[in-house]
Amino acid sequence: MALTQLVFGGIRYVTITNVGQGSGTLRGMWLCQRPGYFELPDLELAPGEAAAVVVGEGELGDVIGIVHTIDAGRALGTLDPVAGEMALYEGASFSDPAAIRSYVRWGDRPPAGRSDTAIAAGIWDEDGTVSTAGNVIAITVSNPPARESSDWAADVGV
Repeated sequence: MALTQLVFGGIRYVTITNVGQGSGTLRGMWLCQRPGYFELPDLELAPGEAAAVVVGEGELGDVIGIVHTIDAGRALGTLDPVAGEMALYEGASFSDPAAIRSYVRWGDRPPAGRSDTAIAAGIWDEDGTVSTAGNVIAITVSNPPARESSDWAADVGV
């Protein structure tokens, strides 16, 4: 499982995709946008399938490629296109590099809440951040799973 997209539009959400070759479950997995944490439900994803986790308010309609929609409410705060970070963990050991599965950090002055854990796990580059300057509506992984900031690209709206 890996973070593959963060959408900052009207309905803000995080996409988690099964990038493995076999079926997988979200059971026991957590999203972290410090200081917020959200335990994912027990949902099965086949290889290539994705789930969207709505962050904040709103209801996500049909989105191509999304097979499950999960409502995190305000547990993770908000997705701010100016700056932030998001991490996906297997289990609730948030400072353990062996537990972090996916990570992204964006913006000019993003918080560094979980970046040290992601760097220690070898899934993020030191001082790496995805630029969200301009009218960014989403950031997307070009070839999942991402291992550094250059694996992510900003999608700019008009």
